[in-house]
Amino acid sequence: GPPSGRLRSIRESTLEGLDTAARKGKHGGRPPVITDDMLQTVLRRRSGGESV
Repeated sequence: GPPSGRLRSIRESTLEGLDTAARKGKHGGRPPVITDDMLQTVLRRRSGGESV
């Protein structure tokens, strides 16, 4: 089948891993570049139909 489905699952698992790491307070030794406020703004824009 098309690779898009596989790419999507890889991306989702990557996002899940990042989310889990963030909850544990691990950010590769660096502070997160994307703050919660930024993330919420992006999610709101995406759900609102705007291009990011």
